[in-house]
Amino acid sequence: MHKFYLSCLFLLILCCLPVGLYAQAQKEQTAVSAEDKEAMAKKQAMADYKQGSKAFQDKDFDQALLLFTKAYRVIKNPIMVYNIARCFEEKRDFKTAANFYREYLNVAQNSDDKLEILLTINVLEGLDKPKVDVGMSSTQLWGWSSVSVGALFLVGGILTGIEVVDQSDRMSKFASQGNLSGYQSLQNDRNQMALLSDGLYLGSIALTSVGVYLLIQALSDPKANYRSAQEGMKPIAQDGFPFSFSF
Repeated sequence: MHKFYLSCLFLLILCCLPVGLYAQAQKEQTAVSAEDKEAMAKKQAMADYKQGSKAFQDKDFDQALLLFTKAYRVIKNPIMVYNIARCFEEKRDFKTAANFYREYLNVAQNSDDKLEILLTINVLEGLDKPKVDVGMSSTQLWGWSSVSVGALFLVGGILTGIEVVDQSDRMSKFASQGNLSGYQSLQNDRNQMALLSDGLYLGSIALTSVGVYLLIQALSDPKANYRSAQEGMKPIAQDGFPFSFSF
């Protein structure tokens, strides 16, 4: 009887052993499959990132933003947040860009470019604020002042030019009368008046040009003329640390 029980126990062990081995194999296969999926996902994310970098270089910021965002779902790297901010900045979505720059500083608190990023955020938030009508700006004031003084110089140049023509006529009369002393005196006066007239004309052109330029600058949209203090985008490596690569 004792031998019978031992035989049954032995058979039970033999029956359970394949089941245990199969379960262990399935567990190991599942673990390997999960690692493979993670590796494939990271590989695809890096491919998306590189394609996004190329799109950014080609100034296709919509495509770059799409690919960077897709890659960031897998690669949780602060640099990816920075690159997303750069895309929004180039797209002139200043409010969203400022928000992503702040998020970048939150997750990369020891960043070497923290001060530069803070200055960029300050500029972007200023551009995003609605313009408040506070009257004539200093640029507009200087512009209109330059144009006004330029107009006065032009009037002075015209009046002086008329006087030069009048003196030339009087010189002709003195020459016909043989009045040499009167002719020479008028000639000196006319030459000085001619120089003054030319100076007034040139001053009018210069002042009016400066005034028009200042007025154009005052009326132009600062958002349209905005140029980012940031240059390009930041690259990342396969292991998550910064690196450089060329296309």
